[in-house]
Amino acid sequence: MSRPRSVAAAVLALALVILAWLPQPQHIALETAEAGLKRALATYAVARGLDALVSAAQGTQVSAAPAGMGVITAPGQLLDPANDLLEQFSSLMLTAIVAFGLQVLLLQVGAHWVLSLSFTAAVVLAGMSWWRRRRVPPVWTRVLLVLAVARFAVLGCTFASDWLYRGYLAERYTVAQQQIDKASDMLRRRDIDVRQLPEQLTQAAELIVRQVVDLIVVFLVHTVIFPVVTLWFVVAMGRALVAGTVPRGAPAAGPPD
Repeated sequence: MSRPRSVAAAVLALALVILAWLPQPQHIALETAEAGLKRALATYAVARGLDALVSAAQGTQVSAAPAGMGVITAPGQLLDPANDLLEQFSSLMLTAIVAFGLQVLLLQVGAHWVLSLSFTAAVVLAGMSWWRRRRVPPVWTRVLLVLAVARFAVLGCTFASDWLYRGYLAERYTVAQQQIDKASDMLRRRDIDVRQLPEQLTQAAELIVRQVVDLIVVFLVHTVIFPVVTLWFVVAMGRALVAGTVPRGAPAAGPPD
């Protein structure tokens, strides 16, 4: 291994060991994950409340007597697509709640001193093997990679997802919540002209569908797609680093003369 690569690997290993014992990043990550969990719980409550409003409004019927003949219409059925979408959205929000809860748990497990100590010991032993001009066993490099992923992957995913949320998703989330509140107010009104009721319900249904779709995008990207991609990237980079640092089939180079 070349001298620049050796120095880079040593600096990275030392930085990770220091990071493993710093409490502040862990506290920030936990607060971030718990804030996401609170958002998901609040959104789930809003979705269930709105679903109840839509279900009640679906039963709205209007009696009319054109040409002296009694006719009963059910404009509330215009909300049927919105009702179906809200039910699916509620299920998605339960998944998001579980994802945030699991994230909090994994952050707490990853911050345990036993894991930090194990990672530190693995780094020290790998460094001693390299310094003594001995080949680091491939199984040991895999252990080091597993420990690094267990200690830092969820931490990194948490910060990366929060950066994405604050930079690109927060405004979309806030607007969608405000518009859903507006749709809820429309459904709660009881002083609507009967002639305007179908139009009013159509507008409410369109508003609900549009904003719920935005919220689905926010939580899917924030809790599923982006964390999975980030985790895959972290693991791939770790494997590439290990493969480049300790090539298989040849002894690792010792310290430069």
